[in-house]
Amino acid sequence: MPTRIGYGVTGGPDIENTGTCARKHYPPAYHAGALQTLAVLDAMRRRPDASRDRAIVIGQSFGGTIAIAVAAIGPPGVQAAIN
Repeated sequence: MPTRIGYGVTGGPDIENTGTCARKHYPPAYHAGALQTLAVLDAMRRRPDASRDRAIVIGQSFGGTIAIAVAAIGPPGVQAAIN
């Protein structure tokens, strides 16, 4: 299961930090998460055991909104996004 940078064992800073609770600014965080997801899709397409032209993007909570952001970008082969 791919995990975005800054979560779990990936380490590093949370590049999706949206600011304090009083001043959230989500668009850059969604963009950062979407770029990471697109990189995972690209890596999966290079695997011999994965389809190069069909994918489903799934996320929950913040990952769900990133799945929607990826669907809005419309990468080739992404057939569905599940939040």
